[in-house]
Amino acid sequence: MKKNKLRWQVVVFTLIRLVLNTVFRMVYPFRGEFEKGLGVSYAQMSRGLGLRSFLGLFAPLLAVVGDRRGRRTGILFGLAVYVVGLGVVIFWPTFPGFILALVITTLGKFTYDPSVQAYIGDRVAYERRARVLAVFEYSWSLSYLIGGLVVGALIARYGWVSPFVLVGVLALAGILVLRWMLPKEPPQKEVQTALLGNFREVFASPTAVIAMVMVLFVGLANEMINLEFGPWLQDNFGLKLLALGGASAALGLSELVGEGVVTLVVDRLGKQRAVGLGLLANIIAGGLLPIMDANVGLAVFGLTLFYFSFEFTFVSIVPLISEILPKARGTMLAFMFASISLGRVLGAWINPGLHQAGFWASAAATVVFNLCAIAALSRVKMGAAGQVDPPGSWTG
Repeated sequence: MKKNKLRWQVVVFTLIRLVLNTVFRMVYPFRGEFEKGLGVSYAQMSRGLGLRSFLGLFAPLLAVVGDRRGRRTGILFGLAVYVVGLGVVIFWPTFPGFILALVITTLGKFTYDPSVQAYIGDRVAYERRARVLAVFEYSWSLSYLIGGLVVGALIARYGWVSPFVLVGVLALAGILVLRWMLPKEPPQKEVQTALLGNFREVFASPTAVIAMVMVLFVGLANEMINLEFGPWLQDNFGLKLLALGGASAALGLSELVGEGVVTLVVDRLGKQRAVGLGLLANIIAGGLLPIMDANVGLAVFGLTLFYFSFEFTFVSIVPLISEILPKARGTMLAFMFASISLGRVLGAWINPGLHQAGFWASAAATVVFNLCAIAALSRVKMGAAGQVDPPGSWTG
């Protein structure tokens, strides 16, 4: 494949993922507006978001669609499912419709993302692959940096359903562009027994299981602040929609910087050391948040430090996880996403009780869960690449 053709494909992939991530993330800063428009309580919304995160537990199964049916099919199918989800809330703008839309769009996203990553992996040499995949990953931070501003302006002018309409139009356009741009290819010759064998390999490895526990605590710690910061900014400082969009953009910029710093320093520091430093920074930032409520500028600064340190941590975790079981790398990475989703599910169920006590309680929980992640990290034993556990390690 010509380099220029692949380069344009990666650009389109990334722009589409930016759009998909915008819907996935906008419920955090703008949850107050969604709660008001839908007439539901804080606790009801938290439970609904927990249901969405629950789908992440099925990431290892969804990740194989592109393997079994071909990358192009996986990509287009994921986008089609996503559009169906958006249609639910557009034509049924109620709380059940809203939650069902979040669930279905998450299902589509979890099909689209790994299919694109596999498509890139098939076509880019290993020594250059990380740089290309990093471009695709920038769509996460840009969904706040750009998407947050657009969503705030849309809701202020046209109401809470309007972002779903715009994203639906853009996702449909993405399907048409990719149908024309991507070459047809035969289904991959992957068999189900190989998948089940990879599952067994993951759960037979103590290091793999401990790493998944670590990621679970990282997701749990992050969700404590994800669920709180929108209402915190709105209730404490009376931020309006456009201001909330600006705050989201600031957080997206901090994440983008965190992703950039990873590319510069993590290989030199070492993956485990980088993850540990990121967790320590996240503990400090989370612990300081409750005392940074003197004014909105200080509060947003504290949140940018928190999200910078989290993004640095998580993007450092990815290469660490990728070398635990090289022969089952894709499955191990899928279980990483399942673990962080489980953390978010637990966070959505724990947070409403902490919310009643005040923002400080959620910040304290963040610190505790990050300390648990550090404890798990200390037990992740990495030797030579891929040589982490001898056979029969669980039984000695």
